Amino acid sequence: MPTSSGRADPFNPWLEAHRDTVAYQAASWLGLAVFLPVLRLFLNRLILKSFARQCLASVPQHPGQKLSQRQQLESKFCESLWKALVHGTTLCIAIYAVYDEPWLRDKSYFWRDWPHQHFSPRLLILYKAYFASYASGLLMLVAWDTRRNDFWAMLLHHTATVILIALSYYLGFLRVGSMIMLLHDPSDIVLEVTKMLNYAEWELSSTVMFVVFMLSWLLTRLVYFPFWIVWSTSFEVEAVLGIKPHLYTLFNGLLVTLVVLHIYWFGIICKIALQKVLQGKDMADVREVEQ
Repeated sequence: MPTSSGRADPFNPWLEAHRDTVAYQAASWLGLAVFLPVLRLFLNRLILKSFARQCLASVPQHPGQKLSQRQQLESKFCESLWKALVHGTTLCIAIYAVYDEPWLRDKSYFWRDWPHQHFSPRLLILYKAYFASYASGLLMLVAWDTRRNDFWAMLLHHTATVILIALSYYLGFLRVGSMIMLLHDPSDIVLEVTKMLNYAEWELSSTVMFVVFMLSWLLTRLVYFPFWIVWSTSFEVEAVLGIKPHLYTLFNGLLVTLVVLHIYWFGIICKIALQKVLQGKDMADVREVEQ
C-alpha cells in the first residue's frame, strides 16, 4: 500500500507466495537463459544448417567468392532463422498470456489495484520466457552473432530490455510489461523473415516483406508503444494511483531509451527504402552493412 512518502512498496506475487523457493526460481530463470544457446547450437547442427543450405541452393556461387563467404551467408541465414523461431515462440506465449485480459483494451488496468494485483501463471511463464530470450540474446550478440554497424545500439537495447524485464517483475508492473513484450515481437519476426528471403535472393518476396516490416515497425514501435504504453507509464499511472511508484523514473527512462533506439533504427529503415526507390539499389547492398 502507498506509504506516507507517496511511495508504494513493490509487491512481487511470486516471491510472496513462494518465498521458500526464491533460489530455485532464480536458478530456473538463469538456467533457461543458459539453455537457449545450447539449444541453438544443437539445432544448428541438426536442422538449421541443412535447412539454410537448401534455401540457399539456388543462390549462384559468384566468381571469386571464397568458401568462407558462402559459409558466412549460411551462418547469417541460420542466425535469422533462430531469431525468428525465438520471437515466434515468445509472441505465441504473449498472445496466450494476455488475449483475454482487460488491459489489452483499457490501459488504465495496467495500474488498477497496484501494488496488489493478481497475476496468472501465464504471465509468469511469459516473463520467464522473455527474460531467457533477451538474456541469452545479449550473450549471443557479444559472443556469437554477426557483428554489424549497429552493434552498440543493439547492445544498449538488449541491456535495457533485460533490466526492464527484471525491474517490472520486481515492481509488479507485469501488466504493462506483458504489453511491451507483445508489441515488440511481430516486427522482429517479419525482419528476420525479410533477411532470410534477402539472403536467398528472392528479391520480390524480400521487398514485399520489407514493406510489411516497415509498416509493422512504424505502427507497433513508433505509434502504439510511445503514444499508448509510454504515455500511460508517464502520465496515467499517477492519475490512477495518485502517486509515482518506486523507481518510476528509472523504469520510464529505460522505456524512453527504447523509443529513441526505435527512432534511430527507423531512420536506417527509411534510408534503405529511399535508396531502393530513388536509386534502384539492390537491397542486399544496404541491409547487411557489417563492421
